[in-house]
Amino acid sequence: MKVAFDLDGVLRDLIAPLESKYGFTATQWGWRVEGKDIYELMKSHYEMLTTAPTTKYKEVVDRYYAVPEIWTVQPMDWIEHTVKWINFHFPKSIVKVFSSGEGKEDWLKSYPEYILIEDTPNFKNYERVILIDQPYNRNVKTPNRVETVDQFDTMLKSWEEAYNEKWG
Repeated sequence: MKVAFDLDGVLRDLIAPLESKYGFTATQWGWRVEGKDIYELMKSHYEMLTTAPTTKYKEVVDRYYAVPEIWTVQPMDWIEHTVKWINFHFPKSIVKVFSSGEGKEDWLKSYPEYILIEDTPNFKNYERVILIDQPYNRNVKTPNRVETVDQFDTMLKSWEEAYNEKWG
């Protein structure tokens, strides 16, 4: 089994610095602050892309994956800053940048040996997705939701065991 990790909302926490700066809570996908979405906000705060904290799930990734595979959708103007962030926090990693979430979901469909750790509420199928619980994805019905580091660790181990049992 191969594991890929989404970046924003899974490994990089962009919400915390924005919540701190603007005093809002990202409870829905596509939220706006002062009439701007996250892409418009970042045009004034590119430094947040390089200085954002990691999420609590980084410790599990570091424990099991010496070279994590990161799948992300990034606007062109974010890529330079995102690369700096990844190089600092995950210097040994494989990174795939997609132009859309649909591209990421299509890639997952094409490679059945993968599971994806994700936070988007926009996929059609979550069968091979471990969903990181976020306020904006609570409408997604899946038994593969994790809220804590321990749940994440346990679910990764159980998926690995099930995969090895089936595929050796």
